[in-house]
Amino acid sequence: MFSANSDDREPPGDVFLDTSIFMASLKHSKYKELIHSTIGEFRWRSTASHAKLEYGKNVLSVATYCYGRLQKCGNLEDLKFHILHRLVPERFHRKRVKWSFALLEKFSSSDPEATERALCSLRQILRTGTDFVLDLCDDPILDEVGCIWAEQRNLHEKMWKAPSGCGKARPGCRVVEFFRDNLPLFRKIRERILQLPPEKMTDELAEFADIIAKAESDPGYLRNHKVCLEGFADAIMSVQSRSFRSFFTQDFGESSVLCSVIGQTLLYLEQDPHKPVTRIDLHHEGSSAPDSC
Repeated sequence: MFSANSDDREPPGDVFLDTSIFMASLKHSKYKELIHSTIGEFRWRSTASHAKLEYGKNVLSVATYCYGRLQKCGNLEDLKFHILHRLVPERFHRKRVKWSFALLEKFSSSDPEATERALCSLRQILRTGTDFVLDLCDDPILDEVGCIWAEQRNLHEKMWKAPSGCGKARPGCRVVEFFRDNLPLFRKIRERILQLPPEKMTDELAEFADIIAKAESDPGYLRNHKVCLEGFADAIMSVQSRSFRSFFTQDFGESSVLCSVIGQTLLYLEQDPHKPVTRIDLHHEGSSAPDSC
């Protein structure tokens, strides 16, 4: 049984859920069980509005495509063939292909009723929309950035609208203010990344360091949705989680570095759904020995 007691500073009671946790709950029933049993040990479970955006970008965008294409194809076999053999990588990223099959794999192409069931499943995912992430969280979720795209509602259109047009200041957007308010922490993150040995440096971490340097010179640079949502989202969410004692994720590479800067307990959901959640105490620099929960 997982124990939330990780050190003696004060009784832990909160855990921050990374976007990867919400996505993992759709991949496998064992993941769903592990997630619920783990977060059940905490008195408070939450995330940030950026998790809704990332969920939309990774899951709802794929569900939107599959739903529309399945209506045109008329059957699952043709849809799967189209995705695997006719979509060029530039138009449909490899991760999106993977998510397409994650959403559709439980439906057999040879079952004549599978197409209708798949349409109903995709329709339900789209009707729930970004509110899916709220099912595992206590209200309110963190919204220091104030992104209007995180609050979009698609109940009638049954589609995901990708964020766009953020080059100009949008009403309520506080990404620049958020960056300025937390500049010392962002600087600390950049310093830690630049100190990493080559074998621990990832493309994502290198991009975080580059974006932080550019945003210091021009904070308005963050108002590009491709920067804020795609290139810098994980770093933004990590800083928003700064008041949480524990951080739950399926992304070890970047999160282990970010959590070590903030000083959190990292809960790692392994890539194998049959393995237990791993706990790594990063409250103190250099403490990184993993323990199975």
